[in-house]
Amino acid sequence: NMKTERSESVNGRSTLKYSTYEFIKNKIICCEYEPGTFLNEEILCEETGVSRTPVRDALGRLEQEGLVKILPKKGVMISNLSINDMNMTYEFRLLLEPYILKNYGNTLDTNETLRYYQLFSDTKLLEDKSLSATADDDFHMWIVNACPNTYFKNSYIAIHNQNLRYRTLSGIRSREKAADEQTDHLTILSECLKGNWNEAAEAMRRHILNSKETSFRLLFSQNLGGTL
Repeated sequence: NMKTERSESVNGRSTLKYSTYEFIKNKIICCEYEPGTFLNEEILCEETGVSRTPVRDALGRLEQEGLVKILPKKGVMISNLSINDMNMTYEFRLLLEPYILKNYGNTLDTNETLRYYQLFSDTKLLEDKSLSATADDDFHMWIVNACPNTYFKNSYIAIHNQNLRYRTLSGIRSREKAADEQTDHLTILSECLKGNWNEAAEAMRRHILNSKETSFRLLFSQNLGGTL
């Protein structure tokens, strides 16, 4: 069947594009491709095992997400990650996340809210840095996804990617920070369960400010401030 073969071919190309994009993106987020360095297309083709077309498609998408910069006659550079960048991400989050809770919090699923409350009530979560970080990421993404505005969500994903790079590069995921975040999350969720959306938004604002303060204090204590 010609139609089926054509569909399978298109789906195959789509899967190849996505897998190539995910491969390169993960290398950037894990900082295996370091900020400020240049990527070579030929080497990328060798590492991914694909032709230039899916590699270029992936790079175009990554440029839209702010992870790379395609510079004419120079190549593809991994976007830098500076202290100013981090200030901007926190500024964005302070505007967005409290706004979403205040205006769209009532659309959050109550069962899911309870699930997160139970998750963050378990102190054993603090014993696993990776699991704790994932729970934190999922929680904030869950709240952002309550907003139907796709422009907000797409912008948040770009910010989230930068935060993951920052976390990887600095190695910051102390028990102290995780414990503070867990307490903040419970405060936010408690207000959500009561339907107090203004209070939930204010708790989120305080949480983001606390996270910013702790992150920068830990960052500079490791003398990484000048290297980002």
